[in-house]
Amino acid sequence: MVSALQYELARPDDAVSIQALLRQTAMEGRIKLSFESQLPHEYPEELSPKFSQTLVGREKKSAQIWGVSTRSGYEMFVNGEPALIGYVGLLRVAPAYQHGIPLKLGIRLFKQLHQDGRVPYYLTSIMADNKPAIRMLAANRPGFLTYTPYARLVTHTILSRKTRPVSLLARNVSLRSATAGDIPGLIAHLTHWGQAKQFSPVWDQHTLFHPDLTPGLQAEDFILALQGDEIVACAAVWDQHLHRKILVLDYETKLKRVRRLLNPFSRLLGQPKLPPAGSELPHAILSMVAVKNDDTRLFQTLLAAALDQTKRRGIDLLMAGFPKHSRFETLIRENYRTQQSPSLIYLVSIPEDNIKPLEKIDDREPGLEIAFL
Repeated sequence: MVSALQYELARPDDAVSIQALLRQTAMEGRIKLSFESQLPHEYPEELSPKFSQTLVGREKKSAQIWGVSTRSGYEMFVNGEPALIGYVGLLRVAPAYQHGIPLKLGIRLFKQLHQDGRVPYYLTSIMADNKPAIRMLAANRPGFLTYTPYARLVTHTILSRKTRPVSLLARNVSLRSATAGDIPGLIAHLTHWGQAKQFSPVWDQHTLFHPDLTPGLQAEDFILALQGDEIVACAAVWDQHLHRKILVLDYETKLKRVRRLLNPFSRLLGQPKLPPAGSELPHAILSMVAVKNDDTRLFQTLLAAALDQTKRRGIDLLMAGFPKHSRFETLIRENYRTQQSPSLIYLVSIPEDNIKPLEKIDDREPGLEIAFL
């Protein structure tokens, strides 16, 4: 069987087959969801040293794709200093190939690519309820990669209609959307407070609104909280539908029957409308959050403004992700009715490198950006 399979870098004409595999391996539940990205995708040379690679497993004879994953590198703050760190993402394998041999083929290619020396180790995220993936990948079996537990992240999906009055949450703070003239100050704010976190993205005027890194993001998507002329908090309401989508593939039988009956009453029930099967689930990401001293009143003011902006755009759902039990995650959990999606963050290394990533970082709170996970 091994001789009939291969793992290699994706080609541009693999895009349709990759999307078909993503739908084949969609997340099951009352609502069957497919998380889709524009792949394969490579960054232009001008963004170097950042990089993005898409790996695919395929049948040699039929060229059918049965597996996909990504290897990328981003500039992040590590112990307060910029560093290029890798990310392992979007690992999907067709059910018939979810066993050791096909996975080892992918790991073999991953190790070969890692020899370029661009990053010392990687981050990755696995949904906490994805027990098969945790058992297969995080067991640190011989020949596999080394997965070291790092953090627990909780992504809260908040209904934007359930907004709170901004004026009641913080005093002496003015709120407004950013403009092009705010970009230098915005980047300075993101840099200063990003250094206080571990693995927070590094941004500059060339990368923050680059179409290959942040497609569709505009200055006016940022909400600024100001005290006088000082930016004391910021966050972007980022609609990622240009390059990342959540598709509703199907509903369980009972929910399918009552969907049309429930939708007219969704506002009264405090629930989002359920779109037809095969359509996109509109949502936005609360992204690039940077709050002076992690002040919870400032964050709550910012979050209320972000929910209001999301609602005014006609988007029902805002997704916000933070480390479990952190100040911001606790505030959301205790003050909003949300759908929670916990995930496990691992530091991934190559066993042959004899690197222990956890020993190389200090105890700063994770500053992971969910828009890139």
